[in-house]
Amino acid sequence: MQWHQVTCLFGGTFDPPHLGHREAVRGLFEQPRVARVVIMPSAIPPQKSGILSTEHRLKMTELNFQGMADVEISTFEIEKAARTGKPGYTYETLLDLQSKYPKLAFVIGTDQLTNVHTWSRFPALLGLSHWIVLERKPDGEKVCRDILNKFEASGLLKKVSDRLWEVTGSSPTKYLVLTPTEAPEISSTTIRETLARTGQAPEGTLHEPVARYLNEKLLYGTQS
Repeated sequence: MQWHQVTCLFGGTFDPPHLGHREAVRGLFEQPRVARVVIMPSAIPPQKSGILSTEHRLKMTELNFQGMADVEISTFEIEKAARTGKPGYTYETLLDLQSKYPKLAFVIGTDQLTNVHTWSRFPALLGLSHWIVLERKPDGEKVCRDILNKFEASGLLKKVSDRLWEVTGSSPTKYLVLTPTEAPEISSTTIRETLARTGQAPEGTLHEPVARYLNEKLLYGTQS
C-alpha cells in the first residue's frame, strides 16, 4: 500500500477544534506518511445536536490548522447541507469525493471505530475508501484490535499484516491501517463544559489563535 500517494479526509464537528486534532493531523505525515490531509468540518452531524454555528466552527478550524503544509480546509459538507438542508452522512460524502480523490483515506479515532457499525450504510461504506484508524495511548491499541478482530471474524476485513487489513470484496482494493498517534487525549466536550463553568479552557488544550477567537466572540459561555 503506497500511503505517500493518499489524500486523507479528516472530518469532525470541531466544536471547538483543539491541539489534539492538530497533533493527530501532523502525525499523519509521519505515519503512515500520507501526501495530503483535507480537513472537513461537518455541517449537520446526524448523531449530534446542539453544536455551535457552522460559521464559528469553520473559522476556528481554519485557525487551528493554519500554517500546516499540505493541509487544506474543505467546506464540501457545509455547502452541501446549505443546499439540501439535510444531515451529512459519511457514506454519501465518500461516494461524492471518489472522483476528486481516487486515492482517499478516511481517518477515524478509537471512539469513532467503536461506533462505526452504527453509521449509515455500514458495512458498505468500508469499501468506499481506505481507512486510517488512530489508536491513542494508553489503551487505544487494545480497544481497536478487539473491534478489528470482530470485523475480521465476521468477514468484513482480511488481515494482511500486523497493522494492515484489506476490506473484503472492495474493488479496487481498499485497506485499513492501524496507526499510533501522539495526539493528547483532549475532549471538545470537556473544553466546552470548562469554558461554560470557569470562562477558561483547560490548560494546553487550545491553539492560541483559536483561544483568542472564542474569547473575542464570547463563545461557550466565556462572557461569564
